[in-house]
Amino acid sequence: MPEPEPEPERAWRDLAMNVRQALALLNYPVPECMPGEPAACTGTCSEHAISYLAALQAVVERKIVHLGRQVAPMVDDIYYATQAELIAEDSCRNPDHIAIARRPDHLL
Repeated sequence: MPEPEPEPERAWRDLAMNVRQALALLNYPVPECMPGEPAACTGTCSEHAISYLAALQAVVERKIVHLGRQVAPMVDDIYYATQAELIAEDSCRNPDHIAIARRPDHLL
């Protein structure tokens, strides 16, 4: 019988699976190659989660860009309100993490 996954790895797996599902819903399916899957590659669950999150960011940014400049004020309002909410809820007060949470200027 296989040994159970350690808690952190299980959390990474859950995150990766959820983000992979989101990518598929956005018409950007990614290969099912996480550890334990039939086509498993050499990446860990955390590496898959990180790569899927980066892909999700790119897919969402691209979809926003294709909405056009006329939606920029609405996108900005929602983006910054969501960022403020997430930062307020986050127990991590690392200033480097908060600085990263700024929206890239190249989107619209």
